[in-house]
Amino acid sequence: MKKRNYVRRTIGVIICSLPVVLAISSILWDKEVSNTSYATGLILIVLSILVGLLNINLLSIKPRLYKHKHKTIEGYKFISGLPIFGTMLQVFGCVTAFGNDVVGLLAVLTILIDADGLFWIPVITWHDSSLWDS
Repeated sequence: MKKRNYVRRTIGVIICSLPVVLAISSILWDKEVSNTSYATGLILIVLSILVGLLNINLLSIKPRLYKHKHKTIEGYKFISGLPIFGTMLQVFGCVTAFGNDVVGLLAVLTILIDADGLFWIPVITWHDSSLWDS
């Protein structure tokens, strides 16, 4: 068994946590946001939530429905959805309406539901030594 490269893993966790830090900072930062910036940020966050729901559907629901219908997962074509796209929309939404509580809270929600997002990469790949320890 290879020795784990904790420096590389730590850097990966820090990078993948940056959208969470941005969203929480947006909640905590008391700043007046213009109506245009708020509306634009909210639209981007709502789009990121929709991408997250699409990714949940493609990652969890569709394979289970296929297995229930065919009694096996054999032959099912896994579809990745829109990896990282939801995170990009969330980051742009937070930057556009930085300091708005609603946008920040919805961004945190997006991060939690988007299983193909940047935040979940270390969680999903933690035991993949070819990614972290090579």
